[in-house]
Amino acid sequence: MLDPRLALRDSHIQDQDDMCIWIHPDPSQSLIITSDKDAYEIFVYDLSGKTQQSISVPGKPSNIDVRYNFPLSGEPTDIVAYVDRDNNDIVIYRVQTDTRKLSLVSRFDTGKWTREVYGFCLYLSPFSGKYYAFASDKSSRLRQWELTDNGEGGIEGIEKRNWLNGSSNETEGLVADDETGKLYAANEEDGVYVYDADPLDKNPAGELLFATGTQGLTPDIEGIAIYYAADGEGYILVSNQGSDNFKVFERRPPHRLVTTFQVRGVEETDGIDVTNVNLGAAFPQGIFLLHNNENEKKEVLVCDFADLELKTDTEYWNPRALSRRPLKITPSSRTP
Repeated sequence: MLDPRLALRDSHIQDQDDMCIWIHPDPSQSLIITSDKDAYEIFVYDLSGKTQQSISVPGKPSNIDVRYNFPLSGEPTDIVAYVDRDNNDIVIYRVQTDTRKLSLVSRFDTGKWTREVYGFCLYLSPFSGKYYAFASDKSSRLRQWELTDNGEGGIEGIEKRNWLNGSSNETEGLVADDETGKLYAANEEDGVYVYDADPLDKNPAGELLFATGTQGLTPDIEGIAIYYAADGEGYILVSNQGSDNFKVFERRPPHRLVTTFQVRGVEETDGIDVTNVNLGAAFPQGIFLLHNNENEKKEVLVCDFADLELKTDTEYWNPRALSRRPLKITPSSRTP
C-alpha cells in the first residue's frame, strides 16, 4: 500500500482528473499541471503543492499533456495541450521557462465527432522529429494530427488518420512513447491496445496488449503512463479503475506484469502520470501522480516513485533534452 506524500488541492478544484509534469531546466523548479473538467480550470502547482497559476477555460478540459522544444517562430518552445470537450478544439499553451507561467498560443477546431471527445496525448516522433496530437471520443474513435507552426505565431493541426480503437466502448487513456514510437490506447472495456504512433498505416489494426480478464485487469481501464529507462527498459503503468489498483508492466516486450499496487485512500482513478527525472531534494527518484475520486473535491496525489521499490533510472531520460539516445530501431523494423 503506497502512501501519498502530497495532495494538490487548490481551493477552487472540483475534479482534477488528469495531469502532466513539466520539467524545468532546474528540475527542482518543475511544475505539475492539472485539468479540472468540472471547475473549467487549468491549475499549475509547484513541487510543494502551492498553486502557481490558475487559468479559467471556456470549455471542459480533457486529458492534458506536455512536450518540449516545439519549433515555434524559430524558437524551441515547451507546449502544454488538451482537448476542449465542449467545443472540440485542441488548445495549446506555451510554458515560459523564466516565469514558469502558461500563456495561450493556439486553439484549432478538430471538427465533428461521433460522440463526445474524451482522451488526449502528445507525441514527438523519434524517427521524423515531428510533433503530433492524438484524441479519442466516447465511441473509441482515435484521430491523429501533425502539429506545425502556422507562420503567425501559432500552431495548427493537420489530420493524418482516423480509426477505431477496438470495440466501440469508451477510450480515454492515451500515452505515446517518444523513444520506441508506440501509442498505447486504453479501451475501457477491452484493455490496452498498442499501435505505431507514426501515421504510416492509415487504418491500423493494433494489438490488444493488456486484455481485461487477464492479469487481474478489469473494466474500467483508465490512465496510462510511461516510465523511461535505458536499453528500452522502464515501465508502463495502468490505472485499473474497476479494481481500484494500478498495474505495472515492463516497457520492453513481452511486457510482463511486474507488480500491482494500491494507494491509500484512493478510489476510481482516472488520469495518472510518472517521471523518472530527479526532481531535487523532495523527490530524487521521481514521482507518480494520480487522480483521486474518493473525496468530494477530486484532488491529485503525489507519490514518491521510490516508495514503489522498483528499479529506477534517473539519469537516462530527460524529456526536455534536445538530443535523444533512441533505441536502434527504424520505422520499417517496427511491429504493431
